[in-house]
Amino acid sequence: MTKKSPYDLAWLGITLPRTKLNKRIDKRLAARMQKGMVSEVIGLLKRGVPASRLLSIGLEYRYVTLYLQGKLTKQEMMAQLRAAIHQYAKRQMTWWKRNDQIHRIKSFAEAEKILRFRNIA
Repeated sequence: MTKKSPYDLAWLGITLPRTKLNKRIDKRLAARMQKGMVSEVIGLLKRGVPASRLLSIGLEYRYVTLYLQGKLTKQEMMAQLRAAIHQYAKRQMTWWKRNDQIHRIKSFAEAEKILRFRNIA
């Protein structure tokens, strides 16, 4: 038996068109790389973090480590990492679709209106 929450909960899920979502992912990835993702991984390896650990903790760390090991070119790393993140986002969206308590909305502005109406924001 699940216990009813004493709070008035509202699950809001902002659903973006896949093309817009992928553009945001690509922009974030480019910014992450520009801010020194490769240097970060080099530093972790120099401090003794095993490559096997980096290969297991996240997509960015995995693909940058493969690049630094010489298993991928920089272009291959970027293309494969980009594709892997897009696939991961698609799996997340599929998983969240199973939750029928989520109210699907199209923008942050719409979320703010709902929250204001409910006297939350």
